[in-house]
Amino acid sequence: NNPQVFRQTLATVIPRCYDLLSNHFTTASSIETEKVLMVLQDQAWIWVGDNFVAAQMMAFEAPENARPFLYSVTQELLCFENLLRLCGVRDQFSAGDFVQLSLSLSNKLGSRPASPKQLDLAVFIARYLSRLSPEELLSVNKEQLFLPSRECTMHLAKTMTFY
Repeated sequence: NNPQVFRQTLATVIPRCYDLLSNHFTTASSIETEKVLMVLQDQAWIWVGDNFVAAQMMAFEAPENARPFLYSVTQELLCFENLLRLCGVRDQFSAGDFVQLSLSLSNKLGSRPASPKQLDLAVFIARYLSRLSPEELLSVNKEQLFLPSRECTMHLAKTMTFY
């Protein structure tokens, strides 16, 4: 029942599991590989130190303050880069991912103000999106974009006025 023992066990067992899976992919037929990929799709199977997440929630480059919505591949997992890429982990998140993150953050907070960490994340999203070209912005669902107000509460961006 000791959480520390549990974490230590996971720290030794999980890399072995990933190693077996990685070796399987190098020797398996394309049909076998596809079957395994279908099983892993949308499943939380990648250990990020305190829980498991799905591959679509991970990228090799991600803002650290995006947790628990989006995750960066940890140093311990970099040796499984080929496995992670094969299973759908991307280099970086897209603008749409960050818009979805703003919606998730807004849903989590409701009418409560954001914490300093959550506010930093919301500001990061706004800055990231502000750097996109007009063409890139066309792919963004602005109906789901939420930004923080002066009171640190999240609001639908299209309803906000800045002055």
